[in-house]
Amino acid sequence: MGVTLTTFAALALGADARLCVFHNATGCPCATCGSTRAVLALGRGEPLAALAHNPLTTLLAIGTLALLMTRRRAWTVAALLHATGFWWTLLALLGVNWAYLLWRHANG
Repeated sequence: MGVTLTTFAALALGADARLCVFHNATGCPCATCGSTRAVLALGRGEPLAALAHNPLTTLLAIGTLALLMTRRRAWTVAALLHATGFWWTLLALLGVNWAYLLWRHANG
């Protein structure tokens, strides 16, 4: 717990930590690399920076927040979690997101 809080505090203050085992082992970003920085950027009110760090995490965070603010959230969440199409779409978006992160990594 202390490591997690320290990490979030360091990242919130601008430190650039690479905690991803995949990234440390290969030098390439994983499909979710930049998610912590994206959420922190959203918290600072910087949506464009969040999109640059990880577009999928940014959109999921905004969508989740919007979903939680609706009155019919229990029905909507249950319907989404049981919809096969939702999971296939999420998997496809994860692949596109990873391709973007790899492209961004390759192009500096």
